[in-house]
Amino acid sequence: MTAERTAAPEVDLLDDDDVTALCDAAVAWLCDDVIAELTAHGEPPVFAELHLLAGLARCLEQRLPQAVRHARAQWLTWDDIGAALGISGSAARRRHDRHVNASKGAPIDP
Repeated sequence: MTAERTAAPEVDLLDDDDVTALCDAAVAWLCDDVIAELTAHGEPPVFAELHLLAGLARCLEQRLPQAVRHARAQWLTWDDIGAALGISGSAARRRHDRHVNASKGAPIDP
């Protein structure tokens, strides 16, 4: 006998502004937490912040192109990607199209 599947719970979707605010708050909290941890171990606050921000910049440089390639592979439009990045679709395409097209088998265009 197989168990009956229940319907997925209804989820209230957040609008773009809510998602942006939530993500911004989470990043700010994480940054404050990491800076506090570094300063607790003797790192001067200004250096802790600089080290953290440099690390975040390196991480973004590596992960953002991957995330955009993944989004395009899932057939998200450039307008969708731009909205998530807080820029226009055409700006997103100008900045990231080379990363997408450098990936073997990635969808090319619209």
